[in-house]
Amino acid sequence: MITVTFEEEAERDRLIVELGRFDLSTAAGQGLDDLGYDDDKGWFVGRRLP
Repeated sequence: MITVTFEEEAERDRLIVELGRFDLSTAAGQGLDDLGYDDDKGWFVGRRLP
């Protein structure tokens, strides 16, 4: 089970607002991965929706 802290959720929400919409079909998992974020590489891998 993955536990998401309040701070992580707030950061995720901030990133969604800041970065705009991403195509969730490119997601690798949950949480920040919804945006296509790769923690190991440190950049976003999702596609922006048109």
